[in-house]
Amino acid sequence: MAVGRCSGCGRTGSAARVKNHIISCQEYLALFRSRPAECRDPETEYQCFTAVSQDETSAERRDVRLRERFVEMARLQGIEAQRWRQPRDILED
Repeated sequence: MAVGRCSGCGRTGSAARVKNHIISCQEYLALFRSRPAECRDPETEYQCFTAVSQDETSAERRDVRLRERFVEMARLQGIEAQRWRQPRDILED
């Protein structure tokens, strides 16, 4: 069963049900009147929607991963700096 998405309101479901839905969807009708090029077939709209949402999701996950990695690197650099700091001179008093 193919999945579809309404270009107007974003409703998802089976492609056949979404095709029936866009006949009466006021948001789809308004979009069709103002920007007909953005009104796509429900199956095509769903494929474009999932591709964009996956790109955004993977970018967010990458940002979280990098942020965590930089925090870990800063922690390890602090440990190394503490390890190699110059000890106090024992002859100084």
